[in-house]
Amino acid sequence: MEFIDKRGGFFMIDNEVIDNGELDVYAFKTYAVIVRYANKKTKSAFPSLNTLAKRVGCGKKKVIECIKILVEKGYVSKTLRKDNKGDHLSNLYHLLPTSNISKKQGTISEREKESALEKKEVVTGGSTNKVNFNKVEMKNIQNLSAGYSEEFEHVWALYPKKIDKKSAYKSFNMATKKHSFELINLGTQRYAEYIKGNCVETRYIKHATNFFNNECYLEYAEMKKEKETSKVFSTRNFSIDRLLD
Repeated sequence: MEFIDKRGGFFMIDNEVIDNGELDVYAFKTYAVIVRYANKKTKSAFPSLNTLAKRVGCGKKKVIECIKILVEKGYVSKTLRKDNKGDHLSNLYHLLPTSNISKKQGTISEREKESALEKKEVVTGGSTNKVNFNKVEMKNIQNLSAGYSEEFEHVWALYPKKIDKKSAYKSFNMATKKHSFELINLGTQRYAEYIKGNCVETRYIKHATNFFNNECYLEYAEMKKEKETSKVFSTRNFSIDRLLD
């Protein structure tokens, strides 16, 4: 079984987590929801507290307690995120291998295990048979097999027209040197929503490379704010006759 195995709308959870009687039903379901949202390659997800609370069926305070338990048990790691203004965004959660997963990895591929020992020289208590796969896994999160960053993979999953990924990745990296990932991600998300909401034909959708090179994400990141602002108007001295002029 792969670390994250999703098939036809279903996903698997390692038996160690299921069999852990110290986890209550809320902590277990919180873990399950994170697994559901996790990227198969990066093993990470960033559902908001509102989303977690809704899926788990409890309050945000309880979800925070559950996440703390999962971190203490070594099932997930949590990274705080902020936008370019310093405002807090949803946390980034990384799924960590359980001891069962580590044993399976060592059993299935002894060559990979030996290679990890030679290159990383990771040992526990003087024994070369116990590899700290948590450290290896966390390092692999930043070195995806395809060579793409986790941030780009997330934005690419949102983008409505997936053509020339390699070129788009280069443009994305250049864009991140000028603007924050959060801003680029927001602009991309709203562009995707605009395309879907207006049923735009594929041929009229911008290529991702041009989208990042021309900084189109800036326009769409601000679009929703302008719309929301335009909805606010004063009702003082309001008259129905003004609407009929």
